[in-house]
Amino acid sequence: RASDTNAFIIFTFKELKPREEKRVSFKLILRRKKKGSSTSLDFGVNEIPEKVRLRNIRIASFYSTRRLRKTVARFLGKTHNVLELESHILDFLQRNIKCREDAPSNPLTIFQRNYGSPEDIVFAFNVINMLIGLTVRTVSGFSIIRTGEENIVKRWVWSEILTPSGWVPIDPCKRVVLDIDDPTYIPIKLESPFRKIRDVETRYKTVKTTLRKGLEVIEEGTEIIVRLDGQLIKGKI
Repeated sequence: RASDTNAFIIFTFKELKPREEKRVSFKLILRRKKKGSSTSLDFGVNEIPEKVRLRNIRIASFYSTRRLRKTVARFLGKTHNVLELESHILDFLQRNIKCREDAPSNPLTIFQRNYGSPEDIVFAFNVINMLIGLTVRTVSGFSIIRTGEENIVKRWVWSEILTPSGWVPIDPCKRVVLDIDDPTYIPIKLESPFRKIRDVETRYKTVKTTLRKGLEVIEEGTEIIVRLDGQLIKGKI
């Protein structure tokens, strides 16, 4: 990730005939940006600008329940230190919502269930943090799982919290605060908590009315190669 914005790859075809197929393959090389200074969650909620804090609370309230808002108020009654608050939030998620990778994703009902997909857990984590007043964002990409001699690459999602010194990544599903340069997490896409960006978007213009049935885009697969500790790790998604 070269910056705090998403990168888009655009392919343009000037003309497609009916039933014609186009196959596209590309290689994307990413280099991790070196951070100039470390970031920390050790700051107070009162350091967040009031306008930002109230806006975040107002947005998150729409997606929360009355019971959840009482839980957040209980957290704030104990401490206003963000590092300590994150510990309470991760403990709360571990006790109440089990992360299941095979579960279907339905973020809007996550607070009515005791389990959820990684995307659901991230959504719940983001809502709770915004109820505190923090600014958060969703990060999707890849995660490298080390299991003995074998390394597994899979799609993954996590969160980042904005602090006075920058963004701090947290994996709510695994309940850990990540090192900002953790090589086993590969960020690809940044999103606001409640606005999902499509991986593939197709825009087209038609000349004849008979062609207005649209285009079908099929993603056949992704092969990822990561250099980690001097070794190349390969995986297919």
